[in-house]
Amino acid sequence: MRSVRTVSRPRRLAAVLGIVVASIAAAIGWSGPNAPTADALAVRIIEIDTPGPLGPLTVFGDSVMYGSAINSPTLIDHLRAEGWGPIRFVAGAGFNTGTPHRAPDAARLTWWIDHWRSEGWEPSKVVVNLGSNDSVFCPDIECMRSTITSVLDRLGPASRVWWPQMTLQPSRANEQFRWNTALAQVADAQPNLDTWDWPTEMRTGPYPSSDNIHLAPSGYRARSARMSQIITARLATGQQTGVPASLPNATGAPSRFVPLEQRRLADTRFDPPPTGGRRTTGDVLRVELGDAVPPGTTAVALHLAAVDTRAPGFLAAARCGRPTDASSVNFLANTVRGGPAITPVGDDGSVCVQVVGDAHVVVDLQGAFHPDHPDGLGFDPLPTPQRLHDTRNTGRRTEIRLTAPAGAEAVAINLTTVDQDAPGLLQAAPCRTEVEVAALNYLFDPVIAASAIAEVGDDGTFCVTSTSSVDVIVDLTGTFSDSGALRFVPVVPTRMLDTRNGTGGWGPLHGATQTYDVRVAPSEARAVTGTLTIVQPWWPAFLTGAPCGATASTSSVNALEFGFAANSLTAGITAGELCITASSSTHTLFDTTGWWID
Repeated sequence: MRSVRTVSRPRRLAAVLGIVVASIAAAIGWSGPNAPTADALAVRIIEIDTPGPLGPLTVFGDSVMYGSAINSPTLIDHLRAEGWGPIRFVAGAGFNTGTPHRAPDAARLTWWIDHWRSEGWEPSKVVVNLGSNDSVFCPDIECMRSTITSVLDRLGPASRVWWPQMTLQPSRANEQFRWNTALAQVADAQPNLDTWDWPTEMRTGPYPSSDNIHLAPSGYRARSARMSQIITARLATGQQTGVPASLPNATGAPSRFVPLEQRRLADTRFDPPPTGGRRTTGDVLRVELGDAVPPGTTAVALHLAAVDTRAPGFLAAARCGRPTDASSVNFLANTVRGGPAITPVGDDGSVCVQVVGDAHVVVDLQGAFHPDHPDGLGFDPLPTPQRLHDTRNTGRRTEIRLTAPAGAEAVAINLTTVDQDAPGLLQAAPCRTEVEVAALNYLFDPVIAASAIAEVGDDGTFCVTSTSSVDVIVDLTGTFSDSGALRFVPVVPTRMLDTRNGTGGWGPLHGATQTYDVRVAPSEARAVTGTLTIVQPWWPAFLTGAPCGATASTSSVNALEFGFAANSLTAGITAGELCITASSSTHTLFDTTGWWID
């Protein structure tokens, strides 16, 4: 057995520890000169008083959690490194929920909840690792649900709880199944509880075990590192830490969208100098628009792609001579990554693409914005993004024919690919129209999203086509038509939110299920266009940008854990604010490239 280690306030903790040791010893019938001491019991109580940017965290568990506290680097070490603090940690052999009252006081979570509160500690974000010492007393799932619910009731609805599922010896497999089923059912019913499929993680990960419960030291170390990531992903939250970012100035007159024949403007793989040739960090690719757009164009809708990348980086489209800290497309090495961008046009009729990294660059034209062009279309954002199609429900096919809302001559859509069989691309255009440019490129990423403005055919339909077998999701965010109410105001691309450094007034991260209302445009604007970027989520995650007050069931940009991705977004806003929701803790960036007014 291992001894107790205490950190800070040793006298008071020693008194509590004495209660723990005495109560456990009494329960198991040890007394007299041979009664156990702290050194003979597997109990650990740790208090960390140092504050961290993620705030306080409470951890309570049984012997499995105890193992995570004695094998260094411990779970507490990892949690502190993530930014948690203060921390209250209690774990020990035989510890349980305390419902029903069948254990020594200091071995019950319900007792500790009351004890902490008596000392002024409110367990608002709680990690619970219990099960094997409770499930044995429950004959069915209903009893187990009641046991789990009793803990949530004691904590209260304001507490957020992360409770991993458990493993047992093979002879207790049915008991394990019932407990984990009960835990999942309670998590589905109560929004303040989140669970983790530890049995699958243990079976597939580096977690050696002799009894299918406790782990070897290497397994505990691996589990502690993994748990700290998931705890942060599910429990960490941010808050409003400052004031909104300053709005950028307009670079052109309010303009309507002009659909154009999609065409390739630049391809550094094949173009002659000065356009041709690889680009590396610090390079700027100048793209002359020439007669590809009408004279007087204020901004253009582009699709940018980084091809044959040799180093991580990003592309940023901007008005020439106006450097920007915004990004349009983010990429890793050895990949192809494309994305849309709406950028203002310089007085000389050009746009520039700034490069960080090492890649070939492809620039495709999707449309233009013009103050008074006879073919110009106004924009009407949807109150809530609408899912038009999902081949995961209908079956895969290489061409998806979709009907646009009545009167629409073009649509603002978000495209997402899932689980492709081979690399390829998506195109969005009127049906039976051949185009050479891409709306989205995909390699072997499980999920990729990109927005596009797709022209609608005379029959009121448009088609999304894929060049290989892949599931495709199509979401509608707005429509363009002759009667469309809104005109686009181009601006210098400007960062309005960055949770990494507090830009926009939010930090130190974007918490799971949190919605941030971010000022991205003047109060009179009714929609915004910009780039939404997800950066290093602790768990596979997505962001959704929508008008504040809307309940959106769609996603705007997706990324794997510790990955990053960017996507252009055109969506309605409320009083100049865009509401951005994260599915899991991440960092979130938003760059405004323009807004829409009456």
